[in-house]
Amino acid sequence: MQFVITSPTRASVKSPKEVQRAPSPTPACVDLSILPRSHFTAILFSARLPAADVNAILVPARVALQAMRQGAATEEHWAMLAGAMNLAHAIEQIGIVRGLGEHLQVANRVLLEIHQKATTADGSKWCAHFPSWYQLESLDTAIDLHQFQLENLSRGELRRAVRRAVSNTTKVAT
Repeated sequence: MQFVITSPTRASVKSPKEVQRAPSPTPACVDLSILPRSHFTAILFSARLPAADVNAILVPARVALQAMRQGAATEEHWAMLAGAMNLAHAIEQIGIVRGLGEHLQVANRVLLEIHQKATTADGSKWCAHFPSWYQLESLDTAIDLHQFQLENLSRGELRRAVRRAVSNTTKVAT
């Protein structure tokens, strides 16, 4: 038996520049259906919140603050700000993003003052008024701090904080 070794011709040899590599899969191309459900859930809840989700939470609060600046805030605007501050306080309680508690307590006191001034003595009617500049500034700062909290949160942590905020609210309501 004879072995004939033939050398490749120059045309069939490719330089490293000519070699095309297969594109590496990007996270958007990864097929998550092959993962076990527990892995998929872990990936989903450990991911940071996208900017769109952060904005979906904060835009209503910023609109409510703008209505307060204009003196046209309704009780729904106040409730939107109070809900955002409840969520921010729950994130602080869980300990995910710490050190903002005093600012959030000031914002809660400001919201209570605004509610007391805007409602009648029996609490049946809402009368919008212009909050003072320091009240608006403390609420604006609290919303900015809440944005910082949300940007450093994962989906799972947000879910846990929402549950804590809801349980805190229902404890107060009952």
